[in-house]
Amino acid sequence: MSGKRFPLFVSLEGRRAVVIGGGTVGLRRAKVLRDFGADVAVISPRLAEETPGVRHISRPYRPGDLEGAYLALAAADDPAVNAAAGEEARSLGVLFNRSDCPAECDFFFPAICEGGGMTAGLVGDGNDHKKTARTAREIRAVLGQKGHEMEITTRHPQETIIKTYVCKGIGVELVEWTQSLWCGKIGYAADNAGEPDVEKLMSDFLSAQASEAAVTGREEGWDVCISLNYLSGERPSGVMFGFLVGSADQPDVFDVLKLPPAHYMRLKICEETAKALGREPWTGGVPPYEWITEEIAPECGLRCGEDTLPVIEYYGYYDPEKNQHRFCYLYVPVQ
Repeated sequence: MSGKRFPLFVSLEGRRAVVIGGGTVGLRRAKVLRDFGADVAVISPRLAEETPGVRHISRPYRPGDLEGAYLALAAADDPAVNAAAGEEARSLGVLFNRSDCPAECDFFFPAICEGGGMTAGLVGDGNDHKKTARTAREIRAVLGQKGHEMEITTRHPQETIIKTYVCKGIGVELVEWTQSLWCGKIGYAADNAGEPDVEKLMSDFLSAQASEAAVTGREEGWDVCISLNYLSGERPSGVMFGFLVGSADQPDVFDVLKLPPAHYMRLKICEETAKALGREPWTGGVPPYEWITEEIAPECGLRCGEDTLPVIEYYGYYDPEKNQHRFCYLYVPVQ
């Protein structure tokens, strides 16, 4: 066999998809299947987290669970369970994917890249997962440049896009975040009436990065500015410069912030957005969260969420020649 994998795109709308195993891998794949319209059931005694649109069957897998399924994915911790699910899938003619054994897969779960009205799926040969992830990010960035009003440049590891709206001709997404960890430097205002010294904070952040301390599980290509206490009456206000990480175990030179699961409205910050909203372009400082809280969220039938949650600026793909990031997104918590 050549080992080549043919890209095949199918409609999952309304089709039953069964995921065996409710851990991180199984749940992440279940969310993707849900986003593509599948009727998703996760069979597992435990689920990493309750997820809207994903039905949880709280028990171990047993024979007969794949009856009527269009496709099945096995991502349980026990290889014997995955093997048993594979046997049932083959007997029923159900398309099957096994996370711990590529040789038993009928199909391979791709990295999804969307934007500009296009969808791409990327799989590697299994020898270099980092290369596959890096290439997927590059494809997402290219698709994001198409200028389509519904563009989706990336799905961050903690993020699922629930719905896309068009407001005044611009695309804005409602996204769901799982619990997330952020590594960087945090600074607060010296008093309740002032603002944090962002210049000093940025200097401290750059110094920490220059120390070459080994950071664990950083999201490549993206940085954030997190504004703390700006939507609440709590003071002093704070700011964090940092990036998403996969572990709280980070070098002492950095601060670590944990954010709970939440829903955010995501808006691309650029001149086109400001023009569509009849606003002056944002040139820095306090993020223009009122674009969402006062105008976009109400028009989409949403309202501001938990006011203890932060406002987040998400910056992607820094261009050193232009001394600017290619992308800037504003995230504001909503309900």
